[in-house]
Amino acid sequence: MIPKYLYHYTSCETLEAIFKSRKIRFNRLDRLNDKYEGFNVIEDEDHQYLRKCIYVSCWNAEEKDMIPLWNLYAEFRGLRIKLPTNLFNIKNQWEQVELSDSFVLASVIDPILVDAKISVPNDEWDKCRIVDKVIGPVRVEYVTNLEDICRNAISQKKEKGSKDSFLMIETRLSELGLKKIEDWAFEKEWRYVIQGLKAVKICGSKQIIEQFDRMVILPDYIDIPYRPEAMQGIEILIGPLANDGVQKEVENLLKRYEIKGSVKRSPLKIALKNK
Repeated sequence: MIPKYLYHYTSCETLEAIFKSRKIRFNRLDRLNDKYEGFNVIEDEDHQYLRKCIYVSCWNAEEKDMIPLWNLYAEFRGLRIKLPTNLFNIKNQWEQVELSDSFVLASVIDPILVDAKISVPNDEWDKCRIVDKVIGPVRVEYVTNLEDICRNAISQKKEKGSKDSFLMIETRLSELGLKKIEDWAFEKEWRYVIQGLKAVKICGSKQIIEQFDRMVILPDYIDIPYRPEAMQGIEILIGPLANDGVQKEVENLLKRYEIKGSVKRSPLKIALKNK
């Protein structure tokens, strides 16, 4: 069941960027702090280029603030924001994105042309780099084995060529970014997902798919507009080690951008000991 609200641990600077741009930043899988994001193996080799097609925005559904997340993403001095999960459905339209064993909902958004480059452009290129939906939020599945992170995302089989057999690889982009290794299970993460390239599948021999990494250059992040009304009523929790100036700065940001919201301090009591 999709929760009604989600939480994101961040900094005061990022909050101001969200208010000012009216957008949420999605980061590319290979730019995240978990180096096994989108881990995939083809013929016993880890291929990172597939991770560059997927972008995520990471959240949490736990109402009680969590010490590990304060530490990792806000250094106890930042803040946590609470927003409704219906964050991106500006057009009030939904689509179903089919997975191998289920489906997830996606918000239909106004098309965004991704600032991607390709060494050999063609007539279909602009169609491929359009983002027109945001998948999720989706609860991240935590797995024990690295090989399971991209289970159902990659299939491979031997094909017979004119002379020798070769490995044919098929990649389903919709399956990427939905699983993480269980070491990160403490985050209890939910995430929104977008595809940097509008392609359901990438198919070809191992050599052809490897060329994809050299031919296509995708940006490190993509910023997606949120529903303006979703920001009204935002709840902001100030980190347990933040000084009084942080709370005043947040209150000033709410006034400056005419956003109605509440600000309070985390109830956690933390003392950092000097070594």
